[in-house]
Amino acid sequence: MPGNRSDAPGGESGYAALLAAHGHAVESARLLCFSAAGFTSDLRASSDATLVDLERIYTGS
Repeated sequence: MPGNRSDAPGGESGYAALLAAHGHAVESARLLCFSAAGFTSDLRASSDATLVDLERIYTGS
């Protein structure tokens, strides 16, 4: 899956390596994905991102 590679310098995943290359501090950065339609079960099982759907927005769960 793109963005999940850990062979970047410092072991960052793709998105963290990209941000670090532009001078951003990434030590505590997290990738958040928002969706009004929800996420597939495959994405929920394999993602290193925090997935935020409408239920999580409105109920905090």
